[in-house]
Amino acid sequence: MLVTNSLKYSCPNGKSGNILVNMTLVEDNEYRLAISNDGISLPQNIYMPSLKSLGLKLALRLSEQLDGAFNIDVLK
Repeated sequence: MLVTNSLKYSCPNGKSGNILVNMTLVEDNEYRLAISNDGISLPQNIYMPSLKSLGLKLALRLSEQLDGAFNIDVLK
């Protein structure tokens, strides 16, 4: 769902772009999944409790159920 969101919102109207999916082992039983793109970014002041995107809400809830963390870093 995160890759789908990235495709849908960062590259609208058939525009091209790149999406990078990276998973790294941080320590035993702890992984970091990072998804980035070079298209349109999320707002700099995104507030997690007020997310309107179903995909982002699902990712947040799933990470909570797995005792994980979900963070959004907006880089320019």
